[in-house]
Amino acid sequence: MQYKRILIFGWIFLIGVTGCDPTPKRLPVYKVTGSMFLENKAIEGAMIIFHPQNGDALVAKLRPSAIVQKDGTFTPTTYNHGDGLPTGEYLLTIFWPSSSNADGSVESSHNRLPSKFDKPETSGLKVIVEKQPLTLAPFHLQP
Repeated sequence: MQYKRILIFGWIFLIGVTGCDPTPKRLPVYKVTGSMFLENKAIEGAMIIFHPQNGDALVAKLRPSAIVQKDGTFTPTTYNHGDGLPTGEYLLTIFWPSSSNADGSVESSHNRLPSKFDKPETSGLKVIVEKQPLTLAPFHLQP
């Protein structure tokens, strides 16, 4: 009997602490499309990370990203493939592996891009997302 009381009290406590809604907060996202090139050639397979600049810990934890396609285009993903980004200002970093497998997995951890693209504060790449779909001007990276 004592065990049942403790169990019931424990469940009530957990529900009170965590709330009744088991789904985590999900921010609205807006479709963003863009393209990225180095010396007028698509950087196919490069991974772009979008670093939020508004201090939003949830967005930082979600780590929005995109993979550059064969034609140079990319569409960021926050929750589901290609769904877009929450509103805000982002600085970008880019990792372009020296080789990758057909399934997209990285075979080498060497970045073919200059080291300035490794850090948000030195990449020089910025995106501002508002409450509407966004088509970015093409990024033409300088080595």
